[in-house]
Amino acid sequence: MPTNYGPQYASSYQQIYDDLKSRYKIGVAALMDPQLALDLAYFQPDGIHPNAKAQPLLLEQRLGAAPAAPSPLVKAA
Repeated sequence: MPTNYGPQYASSYQQIYDDLKSRYKIGVAALMDPQLALDLAYFQPDGIHPNAKAQPLLLEQRLGAAPAAPSPLVKAA
């Protein structure tokens, strides 16, 4: 949850996932690697949305695939 929503909202939002995990005895996967999530070089100026530089790393994380060559349609940051 983005920190700009405030700690109370973020905590309540996280509680939903904790409750579902407990109720259905399931795991919860992180949306992205914490090292990537904490490096602002991989985010757009809003600090929330990943930029083009992050996309190959997100693909690798999600699919276990090797990072793809950048698309010629996407300008590197």
